[in-house]
Amino acid sequence: GKRMPYIIIGTALASVFSIAIPLIDNSYFASPDTGKYVAFVIVLGALLFSMGIFRSPAVALMPDLTPRPLRSQGNAIINLMGAVGAIMILLVSQVLFSDDKVKNLAHVDYLPIFVIVVGLMILSVIILFFTINENKIAATLPVEEDDDENGVAVHGQQRNFAAVPDLGVVFPTGKGGDPLEGILVDITVDLQGGGDHPE
Repeated sequence: GKRMPYIIIGTALASVFSIAIPLIDNSYFASPDTGKYVAFVIVLGALLFSMGIFRSPAVALMPDLTPRPLRSQGNAIINLMGAVGAIMILLVSQVLFSDDKVKNLAHVDYLPIFVIVVGLMILSVIILFFTINENKIAATLPVEEDDDENGVAVHGQQRNFAAVPDLGVVFPTGKGGDPLEGILVDITVDLQGGGDHPE
């Protein structure tokens, strides 16, 4: 379909960069140098860019394949799943990185939770790939009254076109200036597809 290649490629890139971030962080702690710091910033930017590649097409997939009367419900479910994903990661973080476990550590290794996030992300894409036939479902949808034969709305809205990646990103930091702690929840919400969707 038109969305799935962006979703697959973006997810694959995001998975690689997600694992690289804690590895660079751990290496920098063991042996700090400017090169590793620069590499961290570059990889973080690449991660956010790759997430932008798949997030907008993933968000647009729902209205593309959902009849107009059901899009509000679909949007609500997507937002709910984003919130559930964020809550799950927060709970896992509390288990893996509780105050008792990290208070005496000079450095916290965030690799385990990044591995969990990447695993869930890959599993989600596999399920999506094998359960959603984008072209087949789109072919069964009737052309809506305000759409022309190409699926373009006459009032200026657009359907069934490949989405432009959402490149609006934020670089938050956590307590103590640790960038990993700050980006963890933001990345998780994006990976779960949270956000508003057009109807």
